[in-house]
Amino acid sequence: MALFLNDLGVVSAIGNTKAEHYRRLLLGDRSGLAESQQFRLAKPVIVGEVKADLPRIDERFAVYDCRNNQLLLAALAQIQTTVDNMLSQFGANRIGVVIGTSTSGVRNTELALATQAKTGALPNNFHFKQQQLGAGADFFSGLFRFKSACLYGFYCLFI
Repeated sequence: MALFLNDLGVVSAIGNTKAEHYRRLLLGDRSGLAESQQFRLAKPVIVGEVKADLPRIDERFAVYDCRNNQLLLAALAQIQTTVDNMLSQFGANRIGVVIGTSTSGVRNTELALATQAKTGALPNNFHFKQQQLGAGADFFSGLFRFKSACLYGFYCLFI
């Protein structure tokens, strides 16, 4: 079976475009890494954090409103024209979008549980869908009416 990647959207601590990633990887640039104390561990940890302005999640998809899905939208913006062209040419049942993420929306859950510990209630804007492994795939399938067949995109490419 042949596999063809028509386009790539990528957002990470390395950069916010394909060109930035390519250049910084070749240079061995580690400027996206920084010490952080936000996890309240005994000592600071090194983290890679995206510093880009991220798109907002439309109110229709409020249950998916988390930083992870904002990152997915930022990556989608880079390939939106390709996705739109593929949708019009082949239809949603004939194309696939492979997504990869490192954390799902776990940080939203951590913050929500911290709020619950202080106040006795979860925040009104929190939904457990934000932290599920398939949340990004569900979010995308809602945006485009894709079929969400596989939640492990990296694995799908290599089986």
